[in-house]
Amino acid sequence: MDYFKRTFSAIVALISLVIAFPGHGWAHFYPNDGNLYYNGYRFADSCMKWSNPGDPGPWSVSNPGYEHDLILLDTYVDDCTTWTNLPDGYDDCPTAGIQDTPPYTAFSFGSFDAEQIQPNTWYYGSWSFSGGTGPYTTVSLKGQEVHHEFCPFDLVGCMNGVQSSPPLVSGLFIWGLPGLANW
Repeated sequence: MDYFKRTFSAIVALISLVIAFPGHGWAHFYPNDGNLYYNGYRFADSCMKWSNPGDPGPWSVSNPGYEHDLILLDTYVDDCTTWTNLPDGYDDCPTAGIQDTPPYTAFSFGSFDAEQIQPNTWYYGSWSFSGGTGPYTTVSLKGQEVHHEFCPFDLVGCMNGVQSSPPLVSGLFIWGLPGLANW
């Protein structure tokens, strides 16, 4: 029985994060290289880089921003705090769930000024979660072009989505099992 449990746990750990490969036609405003790491409990982080952000002018709006959206079942965690070194970075967790469609919530960090993202430079962001009761959740990590729609200021409530990527990574987070996926 222990052999079965260990084998099953190893298989689940291997498939807990499944890579979704980018298709042709992806815009330059999505990072084309990166990873998502989950520690199995209350922490996840992501590294990302762009080959040619802004070349040849992929931003579809003036004064664009970028968001890195981690979409989870809303029973898995209740709240989060994020940190990022993206240019003019922001924590979007205070608005998590406001415009989301149940039973999912997007926990995000972003950049107020995506035009400052440099090519071939690694950027980092992390999520620290709290609350929740679910034993597992489906996971979808997406890139999103955003802009200052509701006001011209660099405030989280001013930003709204323009377009979102197909999942950079998708799979499962299972409580107690760490996972790592690259795209």
